[in-house]
Order: sequence, then C-alpha cells, then structure tokens
Amino acid sequence: MTVTKGLATVAVSAVGFGVTGAAIGNLIGRTAPDFYRLVFGVGDVPNFNARRFGTALGLGQGLIAGVVAGLVVAVLVTWYEVYKLSHNDTPVSPPEE
Repeated sequence: MTVTKGLATVAVSAVGFGVTGAAIGNLIGRTAPDFYRLVFGVGDVPNFNARRFGTALGLGQGLIAGVVAGLVVAVLVTWYEVYKLSHNDTPVSPPEE
C-alpha cells in the first residue's frame, strides 16, 4: 500500500464514521433527549440542545473511531503485502551475462 492509499483509507474511513456518528447522535438527541441529560448530568440547563449535543458528540466519536479503523485497515493491508512479498516461492533467475 502506498502512502497516498493509506492516507486516503484513513481519511475516507474517518469521514464515513464521522457522518454516521453524527447521524446517530442526532437521532438519539431527537428521539430521546433525556438520555444526554441523564448520562452527562446537565439536568435542567436552560440552553441545553440535546440534538446539537448529540450530533457534535457523535461526530467526534465517529471521527476518532474512523481514524482508528482506517489505521488498522492500512496496517493490515501493508503487513499482508510485505508478507506476500517475503514469502514468494517463485525462483528468481540470475541475471544474464
């Protein structure tokens, strides 16, 4: 795997997980706003917007999870390619003189 492909894998994974996390956080904030109030102890804060909070929290957690997942994929693919190259059973013919 080239450096460009590795970085692209991490970036695409981070964006995908971030968007998914933001959507899930938004959904939780919209359908169960008391969840965030109870879990984070904000109680009766007058300007608390559960939907905005859930979206931001989901985005942050999704980005982190996406970076980790992308790095794991990039490392595993690179390891596999190196392993494959080092265990090549094809005999190498000597150069012709």
